[in-house]
Amino acid sequence: MLLSIIIFLVIIILYVYLIKLAHPDYVIRKYSDIKDRVKSGDMLLFVSGDTNNQIYMGSYATHVGVIYKETENSIPVLAESFNPYRMLYYPDEFKSGIAICDLENRINSYRGFIIYKELAKPISDQANEDFAEFIDFAQKNMCYDKNVIAGEAAKIILNTPFSTETNCGQFTTLILIKLGLLPFNHFKERRKHHLRFVSQLTKLRNNFYKSPVYVFSEYFKLP
Repeated sequence: MLLSIIIFLVIIILYVYLIKLAHPDYVIRKYSDIKDRVKSGDMLLFVSGDTNNQIYMGSYATHVGVIYKETENSIPVLAESFNPYRMLYYPDEFKSGIAICDLENRINSYRGFIIYKELAKPISDQANEDFAEFIDFAQKNMCYDKNVIAGEAAKIILNTPFSTETNCGQFTTLILIKLGLLPFNHFKERRKHHLRFVSQLTKLRNNFYKSPVYVFSEYFKLP
């Protein structure tokens, strides 16, 4: 009995270490070093620094979003689905949990680690127009699934499909399908953990994500 308890505790400790404390050895970059090359379809992964969400979610990354630029010279924004029901303050236009926000401000305000995954090749102009179309549709018709745990359980037990109620991992998967970076058969797959799926995604259709890097803003940069 004692041996079983010891083994159980060792497994728990090892799991916590691997999922939360064993940070990947990625290259570190300032946002100012990459800001001129970010483009539509690039991905940002967020790793919470002030919660234990990694442990509960079974994923090193705790949130994800996809970068969108209307034109090459436009200010980049981040398209994401987040839980507004736990937020005290957020813009009213984001009350559905579908947010399109200034990328640099998003990076500046986040407390934790941020991982940047850059596409090897830009998406086509048509794909970028499709991205804008999807954003418009999502803002008008989609919302964050506040019963996210029950929703994930339903996927596992009932094999439920995508719907207009979503979470960050599912939302990102839908974007990548819309951009043609993932085949449409991913829409029909009943994947059980979309956040972990997109976090680990490298190979795409006719494209791929380069090696991830940690990215940070210079909070205390002198004038």
